[in-house]
Amino acid sequence: TWNGSERDGSDGGLVCAALPTEVRDGVFSYLDVDMFCVAARVHREWTAAAGSERICRALCERTYGKQSRRGIVNVERFGGSYKRMLSFRPRVRTGGIYALKYSHIKPIQRDMWCEIPHGVILETVYFRYFVFREDGTVFYACTTALPHEMAPRFVRMAMDPHHVDRCAVAGRYDVTRKGEVHVWARHSWTDVSFEMQMLRPGVVGGGMATVGPFCAMEFTRHRACMSGQWDGSRNDIVKFKVPSEPFIFLRDWRL
Repeated sequence: TWNGSERDGSDGGLVCAALPTEVRDGVFSYLDVDMFCVAARVHREWTAAAGSERICRALCERTYGKQSRRGIVNVERFGGSYKRMLSFRPRVRTGGIYALKYSHIKPIQRDMWCEIPHGVILETVYFRYFVFREDGTVFYACTTALPHEMAPRFVRMAMDPHHVDRCAVAGRYDVTRKGEVHVWARHSWTDVSFEMQMLRPGVVGGGMATVGPFCAMEFTRHRACMSGQWDGSRNDIVKFKVPSEPFIFLRDWRL
């Protein structure tokens, strides 16, 4: 039983310890991958459970089975350890938003109709967002809305598959072993394709710092194709210049 003297956690976690191993591991396997860092801090029993090979295997199969294009979980590349695989094989984070903030100075066209005073600078600020989901789908949006404004809209899209957002669309994605992230989405007027590269933890572009692995992505390629034929057979692929700013992961457990 639990009593007030156990508030320090030294004798807590009794419920977890009392469960059969199969039941405990089954419960833990439903947690978000990144929740295990939080769960491991609760109690020594939880620490042991969060790091067990049985749970790590279930998480690897659940995560990389969806994020990999071929759905193959090759643990031999990581010395046969699923725990090591979960720590080092690139993956996108779920339970949050990857956001990129970009600003652009617009040139002012001076003509007889221009009423903008001299010395004024026109700056356009917009955001690109990716919300990756465990089932292999992704939400994408390009908008001027701030992250805290977009998060509830993404939540609504996740809860209601029939909901149509004025800025966001759904798509699919995959992640390679080298940390290359590919996203495909469809607007009503064209298909779009994005390519990103996972960045190592530390200081990234613009002096921003990331905490933990898989929290930042470099934007490497952006294309559009009206026909959806990415092999180039229709000769309608348009390439766009990409900003140098990185995507930074923002945690939001509602997602």
